[in-house]
Amino acid sequence: MNSLLFQQLDTSSAVLLVGTVLIVGVLHTIVPDHCVPITLIARQRGWSKRQTARAALQAGTGHVITTLVLAAVVWLAGVAVATKFGHWVDTISSVALVSFGLWIAISSWFDLRSGSGHGHTHGAHGPHTRLLALNQVRRRHGSRTGVAEDVWRARCS
Repeated sequence: MNSLLFQQLDTSSAVLLVGTVLIVGVLHTIVPDHCVPITLIARQRGWSKRQTARAALQAGTGHVITTLVLAAVVWLAGVAVATKFGHWVDTISSVALVSFGLWIAISSWFDLRSGSGHGHTHGAHGPHTRLLALNQVRRRHGSRTGVAEDVWRARCS
């Protein structure tokens, strides 16, 4: 189990991993759902900037610590599962891949043998397709409904 816990990463992989974690961490902190609750509570309770900063620091610290603890638990559980069942992953994924390929091949063969083509026509598909096409015409020829309707009618006749 120790070999799975502390495998050596080459330098470029380690730098990429740390850089990615830093970028995701920074982007994660600027998401509004992290600062808005503290701001709203501070306004509602009339906190000073110092009290608001202390509350934000406490909430952020708690968030980071619980995230790290949960990540460590999930990582250790993953290592334990990989150690115990890792040899089955190749077999299960191979069987699943072959089964999926067979399913696609057999169902395609049955569809071709049924003689019904490939399941749809290439004509108009109803009002939904007409709306999509009309929106394309409006984008090309201006947003005036009259012009778009005239182009649409000329195109369909």
